[in-house]
Amino acid sequence: MRGKMSVLGFWVSLFWLSTAAFCGESNDGKELIGKQFFNQLYPGEDPKFFWSPRLEKLSFSDGTMQLSTGDKEKISAEFKVSLENEIAPALNFSCDCKTESGKAKLLIYFNSSLGKWLSENSFDLPQDNWKKVSFRIPLPPNVSTAKIAFFLNGKNARLSVKNASVKLIAMEKTGTGDKIKIQSGNSTEKCSGIYIMKSDSANMVYDEKAAKILRKYIYDSTGEILPVTVLDESPAGKLKPGMILLGKAAAESGKISESIIKNLKNEGYALNTSGGIVALAGKNPSGVISGTYALIEKMFNAVFITENEMEPNPGKSEQLTFKEMSFSASPVFELRLIHDGEALGYTDSDYIGDARYIGSKSATTCHTAEGLLSFEKYGKEHPEYFAMDKNGRRLYRDPDSTRFNVHFCMSNPDVKKIISERVMEWMKVNPEAKYFYLTFGDGGGKYCHCKECVAMGKTPTDRYIKFVNEIAAKTAVKYPDKLFLTLAYVDTEEAPLEVKPLPNVKMLYCPYPMNWSNHLEAFSEENKEGMRTLDGWLKKCPGNMYIFDYPSCCGEALNIWPAFYANYDKIKFYAEHGIKGLIFCGLRPKGGGSLDLILSMQCRVMFSAKCSGTRSLMRKRKSTVS
Repeated sequence: MRGKMSVLGFWVSLFWLSTAAFCGESNDGKELIGKQFFNQLYPGEDPKFFWSPRLEKLSFSDGTMQLSTGDKEKISAEFKVSLENEIAPALNFSCDCKTESGKAKLLIYFNSSLGKWLSENSFDLPQDNWKKVSFRIPLPPNVSTAKIAFFLNGKNARLSVKNASVKLIAMEKTGTGDKIKIQSGNSTEKCSGIYIMKSDSANMVYDEKAAKILRKYIYDSTGEILPVTVLDESPAGKLKPGMILLGKAAAESGKISESIIKNLKNEGYALNTSGGIVALAGKNPSGVISGTYALIEKMFNAVFITENEMEPNPGKSEQLTFKEMSFSASPVFELRLIHDGEALGYTDSDYIGDARYIGSKSATTCHTAEGLLSFEKYGKEHPEYFAMDKNGRRLYRDPDSTRFNVHFCMSNPDVKKIISERVMEWMKVNPEAKYFYLTFGDGGGKYCHCKECVAMGKTPTDRYIKFVNEIAAKTAVKYPDKLFLTLAYVDTEEAPLEVKPLPNVKMLYCPYPMNWSNHLEAFSEENKEGMRTLDGWLKKCPGNMYIFDYPSCCGEALNIWPAFYANYDKIKFYAEHGIKGLIFCGLRPKGGGSLDLILSMQCRVMFSAKCSGTRSLMRKRKSTVS
């Protein structure tokens, strides 16, 4: 029933086009389906890792997806397109497709940012010869994601799809812009729009995202859609009242002094509103995102308490005015990561390399070995590439086990070459990322025991860091601004004796339950051994230390977080000892309840861990919703 358009009340324009392109309403945006979904971006890369499930019968060649059932009666595959912060009444999906010996169906369904199902639309696809299809589909309110799914029925059936496209239908002009003003002394100026500046792809991704975020909140409040203009060159000397400058455009406008930007710490931001012009710049690209949400809070005189809610609720406004102000902020922790927490002040998740580009099953996995060195590709012909256990047997797949973790032979020169080249390809196709996981598979005692690896160092940690350093040194020549994240975890929990990680290697120390069994009290007797190992790292290489913490090991029955105060105490401890990065394993907003509010307050501590009264304020926040 959900898939029937008549039940949903949706109107959809459907055109069968065999040769001519779709000629309906155009949009002023860019293509939303990235090249990675249908094209191999570098030798050995496979688009199927951006699809779900990753079927053996799903393949790609020259930009064409092929899905076949084989002996099965039916099969399906899907991918996601982000619609976060987009403003549009509808989208247009089109593709060229061909179905052989079966029946195929297209299903497009929409979810909110909290994963809530919103609506669903299904369409039969043509059979036999290649045909172009195009569907116009209304967007439901609060949509965040579109899932594009292909279903195929019939034994030995085959579906081929190419030239797939998702573009938004442009909104009609909603007003004259009179509702948005920028203060200039005792008067106000009509806002002419949001301006960003052409730059390298890494900066452009975040500046464009910041513009969309700000424009969406303004639209939700006033109904006005501000134009976003991309400048070809610096706006310095050409400024006009009414401009909102974001990112590089603001940094080069002269509206924010060079000394203020220079004195920002990593991921900090600075804002100046004066003379009828708003300028918001970041020390780094991700800082622009944090600054944009801070500007939104100032604009509405409200605070984000969850990823999607502010207190008080801004509601609708007949007029918004950007008041004159100037402020800057720099976080204590340059990396503050949970899933989907940007509005709360956490680091933009795109700052972490998407591991699907290297063939990992998850975009956000912290164990990238399976993608860096594919066991399926190399295991049979080159078993020497993989770890030898203490009994002299190389890595193998246990048919009775549901879990398989890749560990490699760190002394093998071919392994180092393959991983170095793959990492550099990853950095090339994922330029918006700053951090890249270079890690072994999960589990303990699985590191390589061959004599060559043992000769690399006295401890597993020493061997591992020597291996990572060698790859980091090679990649730094071409990508000096990229950083590696690697694990001080289980076998590598002890600090090294002989070596230190290079400056572009950040060690993620893991307060894992083996030596940190008490997650309700940060510094209890039960955690004494863990404190000893962390202290060893802080003495050995304090400038390289980040934390990969487990704040929810106790579970969250009824969405209550029993480890609240312990995590607060640990954050303070990390800050006082110069640790600059903090990743929370498995922690994400739940869509209501105490956890969401605690995440909001927690990130404010991570911006200013020494602020007075913070613990009292967090306690009040917690009691309010408990």
